[in-house]
Amino acid sequence: MPSDKISAATRRYVATRAKNYCEYCQCPENVSTQSFTVEHIKPRKDGGENIVENLAWSCFGCNSHKHTKTVAINPKTNLQVSLFHPRQQNWTDHFY
Repeated sequence: MPSDKISAATRRYVATRAKNYCEYCQCPENVSTQSFTVEHIKPRKDGGENIVENLAWSCFGCNSHKHTKTVAINPKTNLQVSLFHPRQQNWTDHFY
């Protein structure tokens, strides 16, 4: 059975890959009042794994808001849309 714990080396890799910015809101870690964390893009409850392709560097606000969600309702269209996926989507294009 795979470990639930994400290693310190993996945490450093994910943070470095993100240039120490939240991969969801683009907030720089050095101005945040709370710690950043490794977040599962595809939630573990939905089969998401502890592999670097499924991990994102996330501020506390984005991590707690996204939690295990992968979709949300667009307030302008009332349609269900996928949440930003930092490994598959371009930030600027997604939030255009």
